[in-house]
Amino acid sequence: MRNNKNNVGKITVFIILLLIIIVIIFLLCFQYILLNRVNRDHAYQTGEVLADQVGKILKANDRKQFVLIETLKENYIAKAKAVAYFLDSNPETETDIEKLLHIAELMSIDEIHLFTEEGEIFSGTVPKYYGYSFDSGEQMAFFKPMLSDKTLSMCQDVTPNTAESKSMMYAICWNGDGSRMIQIGIEPVRLIEELHANEISEVVNDLPVNPGMNIIVADAQTGEIEGSTIPGWTGLNLSECGIDTELPDKGQTANFTSVLNNSRVYCTAGRTEKYLIFVVQSVKEINSEIPKMMLIVFLYLMLSSCILIFTIGKLTDRILREKRNAYTDAMTGLKNRRAYEEQILYLEDVPKAELKDLTVMMIDINELKRINDHYGHDSGDKTIKAFAGIIDKILSPYGSIYRIGGDEFAAFLYTDYSMLGQLIGDVEAELSKWSEENRINLSMSCGAASSVEFPDKTVEELIKISDERMYNAKTLFYQKSGHDRRLYNKKQTDLFANN
Repeated sequence: MRNNKNNVGKITVFIILLLIIIVIIFLLCFQYILLNRVNRDHAYQTGEVLADQVGKILKANDRKQFVLIETLKENYIAKAKAVAYFLDSNPETETDIEKLLHIAELMSIDEIHLFTEEGEIFSGTVPKYYGYSFDSGEQMAFFKPMLSDKTLSMCQDVTPNTAESKSMMYAICWNGDGSRMIQIGIEPVRLIEELHANEISEVVNDLPVNPGMNIIVADAQTGEIEGSTIPGWTGLNLSECGIDTELPDKGQTANFTSVLNNSRVYCTAGRTEKYLIFVVQSVKEINSEIPKMMLIVFLYLMLSSCILIFTIGKLTDRILREKRNAYTDAMTGLKNRRAYEEQILYLEDVPKAELKDLTVMMIDINELKRINDHYGHDSGDKTIKAFAGIIDKILSPYGSIYRIGGDEFAAFLYTDYSMLGQLIGDVEAELSKWSEENRINLSMSCGAASSVEFPDKTVEELIKISDERMYNAKTLFYQKSGHDRRLYNKKQTDLFANN
């Protein structure tokens, strides 16, 4: 029966661990799906923004030459927004002069300045301009309306700048969250160069893109690619590159997953009057952080599970300890009368076929009162503990032992009935040995009844039979020893009365 309880405990622990593993696997799968979906949605949002910005750049690029200045203003504002977007995507770049200079070179601009919300330069490609603000001079005061309208973008005519009176064109815009302004500056000598830069291939190649991202611009009628950040694609047809030309109407965008160059990509497509614009982002690149995030979540879940198991274990130990204390005799460490009575109720419900090897023993310490009176109650307690230790050592491998009264014990044993005499003899031998060592005569009276001997008897009836046999054995002991327990008790009572 103990093995059954241990097996039940092991099975329970196994089931708990299995459930925890299933929950962790489920959460990891859910996290993987969720992260993929979040990354995809973010990629599409980014693609729509970029497609819209590329569309605006292309639209500005198609302006006629006689309005070049106005066109350049729009183009410069678009570049400022592109720089703002790039800085929003890479915030660590805004204070890195070397990277800002690299962006300026890629964008074919001379200067980049970052302004605070109050209109003061705090970063940029020209450190000596740091600290200048919209209040520093007439040229810079031109941009003061930006402070009251964060939706505003402005481009200035060729004007001597405040710091050095150098002729420049400046364009400025707010970044995505309105926390700073980004200004770009271009020298007028570049105007002629801009005419050449109006070619679509140059415009597309100059656009800053994140790793794993590409931009493709094609003619809306023919599908011929006029500009692409993918080397070698300019001049090819969309169908040759595996891109479907059946795309959204003018002014609309479409998001879909495709395969380009044997790689899965998130694709955002937009259409203007003249162009098809594609923002292509590598799924592998976008999801590159997912394994790391899943590992972190896995470690967190494992740590949480360990803490949970530890906590449950502690609570379980506490409950079991309290339960054990409730069913344990404090003096001897054996099971107490409460446990004995509950065991009887349990055994009454067990089929008789499963109790075929059950033996009930009732045990009583002989002359415990005499030991208490002659040697003191401390010796009496010591005797009880010693007696309990002896019967526990010999009988407990075969069943459960209980202290049900001061000197009364009971046992439910599962063993061959023919071994009972040997077990009793082993107990008596240990008692005799202890008696010699401690010079206290310690012996027992016991009675036993087995389901082998009485197959039709209930547990209660076996207890009654074993109790009667124990009483008979005790009576016989007192007859042989010459100590009539009742007379001895009466003499002690009279003695105390006379005193």
